[in-house]
Amino acid sequence: MFERYSEKARRVIFFARYEASQFGSPHIETEHVLLALLREDRELMKRFRVLPGDGEEIRRQIEARTKLREKISLSTDLPLSHQLKRVLAYAAEEAERMGRKQIDTQYHLLGLMREEKCLAAEILRERGLRLEQVREEIARTAPADTSLRHEPGLGARPFSADWGVGWMGVLQDAVRTAALARREAARRNSACIETTDVLAALAIEKEFRDRFPEVAASLQARPKEPAGPRREVVSPTELPFTEVCKQVFLVAAQEAARLGQHTGPMHLVLGILGVETCAAAEVLLECGLTAEGVRAQLSSPPSDPEQGRSYV
Repeated sequence: MFERYSEKARRVIFFARYEASQFGSPHIETEHVLLALLREDRELMKRFRVLPGDGEEIRRQIEARTKLREKISLSTDLPLSHQLKRVLAYAAEEAERMGRKQIDTQYHLLGLMREEKCLAAEILRERGLRLEQVREEIARTAPADTSLRHEPGLGARPFSADWGVGWMGVLQDAVRTAALARREAARRNSACIETTDVLAALAIEKEFRDRFPEVAASLQARPKEPAGPRREVVSPTELPFTEVCKQVFLVAAQEAARLGQHTGPMHLVLGILGVETCAAAEVLLECGLTAEGVRAQLSSPPSDPEQGRSYV
Protein backbone atom coordinates (compact mmCIF):
# COMPACT_ATOMS: atom_id res chain seq x y z
CA MET A 1 0.00 0.00 0.00
CA PHE A 2 2.84 2.39 0.79
CA GLU A 3 5.16 1.56 -2.12
CA ARG A 4 4.85 5.04 -3.65
CA TYR A 5 5.42 6.86 -0.34
CA SER A 6 8.59 8.81 0.26
CA GLU A 7 10.66 7.78 3.27
CA LYS A 8 9.40 10.79 5.19
CA ALA A 9 5.76 10.04 4.30
CA ARG A 10 6.21 6.46 5.54
CA ARG A 11 7.65 7.74 8.81
CA VAL A 12 4.55 9.90 9.24
CA ILE A 13 2.38 6.76 9.14
CA PHE A 14 4.77 5.04 11.57
CA PHE A 15 4.62 7.93 14.03
CA ALA A 16 0.84 8.21 13.58
CA ARG A 17 0.60 4.57 14.67
CA TYR A 18 2.74 5.42 17.69
CA GLU A 19 0.49 8.39 18.57
CA ALA A 20 -2.62 6.19 18.27
CA SER A 21 -1.11 3.68 20.70
CA GLN A 22 -0.31 6.46 23.19
CA PHE A 23 -3.90 7.71 23.02
CA GLY A 24 -5.16 4.13 23.47
CA SER A 25 -7.07 4.45 20.21
CA PRO A 26 -8.34 1.26 18.52
CA HIS A 27 -7.67 2.89 15.12
CA ILE A 28 -5.08 5.22 13.61
CA GLU A 29 -7.03 8.44 13.12
CA THR A 30 -6.50 11.66 11.16
CA GLU A 31 -5.45 13.57 14.28
CA HIS A 32 -2.63 11.09 14.84
CA VAL A 33 -1.35 11.82 11.32
CA LEU A 34 -1.50 15.55 12.09
CA LEU A 35 0.65 15.03 15.20
CA ALA A 36 3.03 12.88 13.16
CA LEU A 37 3.34 15.63 10.51
CA LEU A 38 4.19 18.16 13.21
CA ARG A 39 6.90 15.82 14.43
CA GLU A 40 8.30 14.63 11.11
CA ASP A 41 8.04 17.64 8.77
CA ARG A 42 8.29 20.86 10.74
CA GLU A 43 9.36 22.83 7.67
CA LEU A 44 6.14 21.91 5.85
CA MET A 45 3.98 22.91 8.79
CA LYS A 46 5.90 26.18 9.34
CA ARG A 47 5.36 26.97 5.67
CA PHE A 48 1.62 26.98 6.34
CA ARG A 49 1.90 28.94 9.56
CA VAL A 50 1.56 25.94 11.87
CA LEU A 51 4.57 26.69 14.04
CA PRO A 52 6.61 24.18 16.08
CA GLY A 53 5.30 25.80 19.24
CA ASP A 54 1.76 24.92 18.16
CA GLY A 55 2.49 21.22 18.59
CA GLU A 56 1.70 21.01 22.29
CA GLU A 57 -1.36 23.23 21.91
CA ILE A 58 -2.66 21.00 19.10
CA ARG A 59 -2.00 17.93 21.23
CA ARG A 60 -4.03 19.47 24.07
CA GLN A 61 -6.86 20.23 21.64
CA ILE A 62 -6.89 16.62 20.46
CA GLU A 63 -6.84 15.32 24.04
CA ALA A 64 -9.80 17.58 24.85
CA ARG A 65 -11.82 16.39 21.83
CA THR A 66 -11.11 12.66 21.96
CA LYS A 67 -11.53 9.90 24.52
CA LEU A 68 -8.26 9.01 26.22
CA ARG A 69 -7.85 5.32 26.93
CA GLU A 70 -5.19 3.10 28.40
CA LYS A 71 -2.07 3.02 26.22
CA ILE A 72 -1.83 0.16 23.74
CA SER A 73 1.29 -1.94 23.23
CA LEU A 74 3.33 -0.96 20.18
CA SER A 75 3.25 -4.60 19.09
CA THR A 76 -0.54 -4.37 18.56
CA ASP A 77 -1.60 -4.09 14.94
CA LEU A 78 -3.77 -0.96 14.70
CA PRO A 79 -5.99 -0.55 11.61
CA LEU A 80 -6.58 2.70 9.75
CA SER A 81 -9.90 4.42 10.45
CA HIS A 82 -12.33 4.91 7.56
CA GLN A 83 -11.60 8.63 7.59
CA LEU A 84 -7.87 8.03 7.40
CA LYS A 85 -8.31 5.57 4.51
CA ARG A 86 -10.06 8.36 2.62
CA VAL A 87 -7.29 10.81 3.57
CA LEU A 88 -4.62 8.49 2.13
CA ALA A 89 -6.68 7.95 -1.03
CA TYR A 90 -7.03 11.73 -1.38
CA ALA A 91 -3.27 12.12 -0.87
CA ALA A 92 -2.60 9.69 -3.74
CA GLU A 93 -5.08 11.54 -5.94
CA GLU A 94 -3.49 14.91 -5.12
CA ALA A 95 -0.03 13.58 -6.01
CA GLU A 96 -1.29 12.27 -9.36
CA ARG A 97 -3.22 15.50 -9.96
CA MET A 98 0.11 17.34 -9.73
CA GLY A 99 1.90 14.76 -11.87
CA ARG A 100 4.05 13.32 -9.09
CA LYS A 101 5.18 9.70 -8.96
CA GLN A 102 5.95 9.85 -5.26
CA ILE A 103 3.54 10.61 -2.40
CA ASP A 104 5.24 12.94 0.07
CA THR A 105 4.15 14.56 3.33
CA GLN A 106 2.64 17.58 1.60
CA TYR A 107 0.05 15.28 0.01
CA HIS A 108 -0.78 13.90 3.46
CA LEU A 109 -1.56 17.49 4.43
CA LEU A 110 -3.80 17.97 1.38
CA GLY A 111 -5.52 14.67 2.12
CA LEU A 112 -6.30 15.83 5.65
CA MET A 113 -7.70 19.11 4.34
CA ARG A 114 -9.96 17.31 1.84
CA GLU A 115 -11.53 15.13 4.57
CA GLU A 116 -13.38 18.22 5.80
CA LYS A 117 -15.25 16.69 8.74
CA CYS A 118 -12.26 15.02 10.38
CA LEU A 119 -10.71 16.42 13.56
CA ALA A 120 -7.36 17.16 11.89
CA ALA A 121 -9.04 19.28 9.18
CA GLU A 122 -11.05 21.18 11.78
CA ILE A 123 -7.88 22.04 13.74
CA LEU A 124 -6.05 23.13 10.58
CA ARG A 125 -8.97 25.34 9.49
CA GLU A 126 -8.98 26.95 12.94
CA ARG A 127 -5.39 27.98 12.18
CA GLY A 128 -6.44 29.62 8.93
CA LEU A 129 -5.52 26.90 6.44
CA ARG A 130 -7.77 26.57 3.39
CA LEU A 131 -7.65 23.68 0.95
CA GLU A 132 -7.33 25.72 -2.25
CA GLN A 133 -4.63 27.98 -0.81
CA VAL A 134 -2.59 25.00 0.39
CA ARG A 135 -3.07 23.17 -2.93
CA GLU A 136 -2.07 26.22 -4.97
CA GLU A 137 1.07 26.80 -2.87
CA ILE A 138 2.12 23.15 -3.14
CA ALA A 139 1.48 23.13 -6.89
CA ARG A 140 3.53 26.32 -7.26
CA THR A 141 6.54 24.89 -5.47
CA ALA A 142 6.28 21.32 -6.83
CA PRO A 143 6.25 21.47 -10.66
CA ALA A 144 4.76 18.49 -12.48
CA ASP A 145 7.01 15.51 -13.15
CA THR A 146 6.70 15.20 -16.92
CA SER A 147 8.38 11.79 -16.96
CA LEU A 148 5.19 10.40 -15.44
CA ARG A 149 3.46 10.66 -18.80
CA HIS A 150 5.79 8.19 -20.47
CA GLU A 151 6.25 5.39 -17.96
CA PRO A 152 3.87 2.40 -18.11
CA GLY A 153 1.55 1.72 -15.20
CA LEU A 154 1.71 5.17 -13.62
CA GLY A 155 -1.73 6.41 -14.57
CA ALA A 156 -0.94 9.77 -16.17
CA ARG A 157 -1.03 8.84 -19.84
CA PRO A 158 -3.69 10.56 -21.96
CA PHE A 159 -6.81 8.49 -22.48
CA SER A 160 -7.19 9.28 -26.18
CA ALA A 161 -3.56 8.95 -27.24
CA ASP A 162 -1.99 6.08 -25.32
CA TRP A 163 -4.92 3.90 -24.33
CA GLY A 164 -7.03 4.27 -27.47
CA VAL A 165 -8.64 1.01 -28.56
CA GLY A 166 -7.63 -0.85 -25.40
CA TRP A 167 -9.51 1.57 -23.18
CA MET A 168 -12.50 1.69 -25.51
CA GLY A 169 -12.71 -2.10 -25.15
CA VAL A 170 -12.76 -1.75 -21.36
CA LEU A 171 -15.25 1.14 -21.31
CA GLN A 172 -17.87 -0.38 -23.66
CA ASP A 173 -21.23 1.05 -22.51
CA ALA A 174 -19.54 3.14 -19.81
CA VAL A 175 -18.13 5.60 -22.37
CA ARG A 176 -20.73 8.23 -21.45
CA THR A 177 -19.89 7.88 -17.74
CA ALA A 178 -16.19 8.33 -18.52
CA ALA A 179 -17.03 11.47 -20.53
CA LEU A 180 -19.11 12.87 -17.66
CA ALA A 181 -16.26 12.12 -15.24
CA ARG A 182 -13.86 13.96 -17.55
CA ARG A 183 -16.24 16.92 -17.61
CA GLU A 184 -16.32 16.98 -13.80
CA ALA A 185 -12.51 16.89 -13.65
CA ALA A 186 -12.32 19.73 -16.20
CA ARG A 187 -14.81 21.76 -14.12
CA ARG A 188 -12.44 21.46 -11.15
CA ASN A 189 -9.47 22.45 -13.34
CA SER A 190 -7.94 19.14 -12.29
CA ALA A 191 -4.92 17.70 -14.09
CA CYS A 192 -6.45 14.20 -13.98
CA ILE A 193 -9.71 12.27 -13.58
CA GLU A 194 -10.18 10.90 -10.06
CA THR A 195 -12.53 8.29 -8.61
CA THR A 196 -14.68 11.03 -7.09
CA ASP A 197 -15.21 12.41 -10.61
CA VAL A 198 -16.49 8.97 -11.69
CA LEU A 199 -18.80 9.00 -8.67
CA ALA A 200 -20.16 12.44 -9.63
CA ALA A 201 -20.77 11.09 -13.15
CA LEU A 202 -22.63 8.04 -11.81
CA ALA A 203 -25.01 10.31 -9.88
CA ILE A 204 -26.11 11.71 -13.27
CA GLU A 205 -26.63 8.33 -14.97
CA LYS A 206 -30.29 7.33 -15.37
CA GLU A 207 -29.77 3.65 -14.55
CA PHE A 208 -28.01 4.47 -11.28
CA ARG A 209 -30.71 6.99 -10.33
CA ASP A 210 -33.48 4.50 -11.17
CA ARG A 211 -31.94 1.64 -9.18
CA PHE A 212 -30.62 3.66 -6.23
CA PRO A 213 -32.65 6.90 -6.10
CA GLU A 214 -31.83 7.70 -2.46
CA VAL A 215 -28.11 7.16 -2.97
CA ALA A 216 -28.15 9.26 -6.19
CA ALA A 217 -29.97 12.06 -4.37
CA SER A 218 -27.44 11.90 -1.53
CA LEU A 219 -24.52 12.08 -3.97
CA GLN A 220 -26.02 15.02 -5.88
CA ALA A 221 -26.69 16.85 -2.60
CA ARG A 222 -23.03 16.62 -1.57
CA PRO A 223 -21.21 19.97 -1.99
CA LYS A 224 -19.06 20.02 -5.10
CA GLU A 225 -15.34 20.42 -4.64
CA PRO A 226 -14.42 24.00 -5.62
CA ALA A 227 -12.41 24.57 -8.77
CA GLY A 228 -8.66 24.71 -8.34
CA PRO A 229 -6.23 27.08 -10.05
CA ARG A 230 -6.74 27.31 -13.81
CA ARG A 231 -4.50 24.89 -15.75
CA GLU A 232 -3.36 24.82 -19.34
CA VAL A 233 -4.47 21.56 -20.97
CA VAL A 234 -3.90 20.55 -24.59
CA SER A 235 -7.47 19.27 -24.85
CA PRO A 236 -10.12 18.19 -22.32
CA THR A 237 -10.14 14.76 -23.99
CA GLU A 238 -6.52 14.29 -22.94
CA LEU A 239 -7.18 14.51 -19.22
CA PRO A 240 -5.63 11.28 -17.86
CA PHE A 241 -7.25 8.83 -15.47
CA THR A 242 -5.40 8.30 -12.22
CA GLU A 243 -3.99 4.82 -11.68
CA VAL A 244 -6.72 4.17 -9.10
CA CYS A 245 -9.37 5.22 -11.63
CA LYS A 246 -7.98 2.78 -14.16
CA GLN A 247 -8.25 0.01 -11.59
CA VAL A 248 -11.91 0.93 -11.08
CA PHE A 249 -12.64 0.53 -14.81
CA LEU A 250 -10.69 -2.71 -15.06
CA VAL A 251 -12.46 -4.24 -12.04
CA ALA A 252 -15.77 -3.08 -13.54
CA ALA A 253 -14.92 -4.86 -16.81
CA GLN A 254 -14.07 -8.05 -14.91
CA GLU A 255 -17.36 -7.89 -13.00
CA ALA A 256 -19.29 -7.36 -16.24
CA ALA A 257 -17.52 -10.30 -17.88
CA ARG A 258 -18.49 -12.60 -14.98
CA LEU A 259 -22.12 -11.58 -15.45
CA GLY A 260 -21.92 -11.97 -19.24
CA GLN A 261 -22.67 -8.27 -19.76
CA HIS A 262 -21.04 -5.21 -21.31
CA THR A 263 -19.35 -2.78 -18.93
CA GLY A 264 -21.87 -0.09 -17.97
CA PRO A 265 -22.44 2.46 -15.20
CA MET A 266 -23.63 -0.12 -12.67
CA HIS A 267 -20.50 -2.19 -13.20
CA LEU A 268 -18.50 0.96 -12.42
CA VAL A 269 -20.23 0.96 -9.03
CA LEU A 270 -18.85 -2.55 -8.53
CA GLY A 271 -15.46 -1.33 -9.76
CA ILE A 272 -15.41 1.45 -7.18
CA LEU A 273 -16.46 -0.90 -4.38
CA GLY A 274 -13.85 -3.40 -5.55
CA VAL A 275 -11.04 -0.85 -5.17
CA GLU A 276 -11.70 -0.47 -1.45
CA THR A 277 -9.03 2.13 -0.70
CA CYS A 278 -10.30 4.74 -3.18
CA ALA A 279 -12.12 7.82 -1.89
CA ALA A 280 -15.27 7.08 -3.92
CA ALA A 281 -15.63 3.61 -2.32
CA GLU A 282 -15.76 5.13 1.14
CA VAL A 283 -18.60 7.43 0.04
CA LEU A 284 -20.63 4.55 -1.46
CA LEU A 285 -20.12 2.42 1.63
CA GLU A 286 -21.31 5.29 3.82
CA CYS A 287 -24.43 5.46 1.62
CA GLY A 288 -25.09 1.79 2.37
CA LEU A 289 -24.11 0.24 -0.97
CA THR A 290 -22.37 -3.12 -0.98
CA ALA A 291 -20.90 -5.14 -3.83
CA GLU A 292 -23.31 -8.01 -3.06
CA GLY A 293 -26.33 -5.70 -3.25
CA VAL A 294 -25.23 -4.18 -6.55
CA ARG A 295 -24.58 -7.63 -8.06
CA ALA A 296 -28.07 -8.67 -7.02
CA GLN A 297 -29.45 -5.58 -8.75
CA LEU A 298 -27.53 -6.38 -11.93
CA SER A 299 -28.79 -9.96 -11.89
CA SER A 300 -32.41 -8.73 -12.00
CA PRO A 301 -33.87 -7.00 -15.06
CA PRO A 302 -34.26 -3.19 -14.84
CA SER A 303 -37.73 -1.71 -14.50
CA ASP A 304 -37.30 0.20 -17.79
CA PRO A 305 -36.82 -2.21 -20.73
CA GLU A 306 -34.76 0.41 -22.59
CA GLN A 307 -32.47 0.76 -19.61
CA GLY A 308 -30.70 -2.56 -19.87
CA ARG A 309 -30.72 -3.01 -23.64
CA SER A 310 -27.02 -2.36 -24.24
CA TYR A 311 -25.74 -4.31 -21.24
CA VAL A 312 -26.38 -7.86 -22.42
